[in-house]
Amino acid sequence: MVSVPIRRSIVLRWPVAALGMLGSIAFGLLVGALLVAVFATQFLGYRIATIQSFSMEPALQRGDLIVVRPTNIADAKVGDIVMFEEGRDVKILVAHRVDGVFNVTTNITNGKTGETSAHATKVLRTKGDANDRPDPEYVSADRYQGELLMRIPNVGLIADRLPLQKLLLLVTAASGAAWAVYEWSRHRSRPVISTSSDSSRA
Repeated sequence: MVSVPIRRSIVLRWPVAALGMLGSIAFGLLVGALLVAVFATQFLGYRIATIQSFSMEPALQRGDLIVVRPTNIADAKVGDIVMFEEGRDVKILVAHRVDGVFNVTTNITNGKTGETSAHATKVLRTKGDANDRPDPEYVSADRYQGELLMRIPNVGLIADRLPLQKLLLLVTAASGAAWAVYEWSRHRSRPVISTSSDSSRA
């Protein structure tokens, strides 16, 4: 009669599995963020910019990355932070707070018929939070870009040197490569089920 006792040892590594799952989720979120950012900036009119001055401190710090959603100037109200173009020959983007809202009526005369019609438009007076005086020029509809949606502190210091799409592609590629290396090393170090047997004869 032969008896063969079998001993099996299985090591469960739940933390490793959990890390692998979290890495997969993070990678998926990065890819999703890339797609959303590209779509929003290319097709929906969203603007992404870096704060370059100290005029909006403490609300906006130099180096912050801001996302501006396209809105109508008619929806702007006092207290909103808006983006607009400034300058004549060279256009720059400025993000300041709305300090006043005014309705301007312009009378336009038709040269052929002599009829005069009134057109009402809205203009904004803006001011940097850290500035003593409002901006010298009112913001009209043709210079208005949109309203501040969100602020990401200090990210602009990096994004200012790389376009957003390239930055997100770089982060996504690096995260994907790190995740792939992690999965490869995890599979290589996976414990092998060992079987040992002892036999005896009677």
